[in-house]
Amino acid sequence: MIIARREKPLKLLWLEALMRRLLKDDVEFHYFQEQYRRLDAGFAGEQKVDRE
Repeated sequence: MIIARREKPLKLLWLEALMRRLLKDDVEFHYFQEQYRRLDAGFAGEQKVDRE
């Protein structure tokens, strides 16, 4: 069985860096937080499928 190692997508890493730098009262904070949440959930789902 070949198991491919999956790395975090570049967009997810970019959003992680952005979230560290944005202030919580910034106008676009919630938009980027939602984008990060969706991408992170999708990546976690891909990892789960890979394990099974």
